[in-house]
Amino acid sequence: MPLLTAVAALALGPHQSVSHPRFDHLAASFAFFGCNRMDVKDWEETKQENPSSANLAQLNRTFQDLANLRPIPNLVFGGGDLVMNYADDQGETLRSQMMGWQKAFQSSPLEGKTIMVPFTGNHETNRKVGKQKLPNPATTAVWNRWFAQSGFRQMATNGPTVTNDKPDKLSADQSQMSYSFDFRQLHFVVLNTDTPTTVLDEKTGQPKVGWVPAKWAQQDIEAAQKNPKIKAIFVLGHRNLIDPTVCTGDSPIDKETGGMLVRTIQSNPKVRAYVCAHVHAWDLEPMGGVSRAWQVIAGNGGSVLEEDWKPKEGTYFGFVVINVYQSGKVVLRNFRRPTPPEPQRYFEDAPIKPPPARPVDTVLFDPAKK
Repeated sequence: MPLLTAVAALALGPHQSVSHPRFDHLAASFAFFGCNRMDVKDWEETKQENPSSANLAQLNRTFQDLANLRPIPNLVFGGGDLVMNYADDQGETLRSQMMGWQKAFQSSPLEGKTIMVPFTGNHETNRKVGKQKLPNPATTAVWNRWFAQSGFRQMATNGPTVTNDKPDKLSADQSQMSYSFDFRQLHFVVLNTDTPTTVLDEKTGQPKVGWVPAKWAQQDIEAAQKNPKIKAIFVLGHRNLIDPTVCTGDSPIDKETGGMLVRTIQSNPKVRAYVCAHVHAWDLEPMGGVSRAWQVIAGNGGSVLEEDWKPKEGTYFGFVVINVYQSGKVVLRNFRRPTPPEPQRYFEDAPIKPPPARPVDTVLFDPAKK
C-alpha cells in the first residue's frame, strides 16, 4: 500500500483528535524520538558549552513539550543516536557525551514526571575508521556502566546472552542492551540494532553492523502474544527494518536478522508497531501480515534531516506519542515543529527559538476493525 494512500485512509487533519466513548479510558501512553545528535563539525564549534553533542535547542524544546502534555506520557523512549560519538576509542567519548545528555534531561521539566528510557543507536555503539563504520566492542560495557550510574530506571535485564541465546550468534552479553518488559497491558521489546555478533562482514572482515537478536525477539514476542493480560505489543529499535518511501534513508537492519524480525512482527496479531529512527525524517509504512503492524520512523528529533525528504508543508523536527486505550485501540500522534529558517542553523535557538510542537497527523490503529 503506498504511504500516501495509507495515511489518507487513517489520518485526520491538523489539530484534530480521535473521539472515544466515555468508557474507553486511556490505558497507557508513551513517547518516542530519535536522532537528535549534531554533526561532528558543528559540535566541534560548540562542545565547550555543550559536552553532550546533542542538538540541545531541539532536545530541550522536546522535553518541555512532553512536560506540557496532559497527560504526560508514562514512558519516553530516546531511540538512539542521542549523541555523536563514532569515536575510535575505548568508549571514553561515549561516556562523556552521555553524561552531558543525562544532565540535559535531569535539568529539564520532564525530570521526575515520566520514565525516561534511552537506548542505543549506531552512533553509540559503532566507531568510524576512515570511511568505514565498524563495531566498537568497548561500548557495551561503557553504556551499561553509565546507565547503572545515571539514575534512569533499568526496565529489565532479561535480554539475550552468549550462553542462553546461541542461535543469534552473539559475541557479548546483551542482557541489558536488548530486553523486554510489561507496562500495564502493554509489552515492550527494546532492541539493540547494532548487537555484537560473531558473524563477519565480507567487505570489512569485521563483525557485521546492523545485527539484531532476532531469534530471542521471536521467542519473546510469541510468549507475549500468548499472554492474555497483554493487549498490545510494541517493538522498538534504532535502525529501520524496511526502507522508507518519503526519502532514501540509510542502512537498515541487516537483511538476515531483519527479515526474521519482520516475519515475527507480521505473524503475531498483537504487534501494533515497530517504532524506530535512523532515517532523519518522519515516515509511516504498513508492514503487512496478519498483524497489520506499522513501521513508524521518528528520526526527525534534531539531527540534520535527509536531503531528499521534502514534505510539502516544509521540513520539521518532532516526536511521536502513542496512546493505547482500554478497548485495545491505539492512536498515534505525530508532533512537529518547523525547522529554523535560513540562515539560522538547525542546532541554534536564536534569533528564533524552537516553537512548541503541534500534533499534525493522528493515525488510528483499531484491532476491532481488522
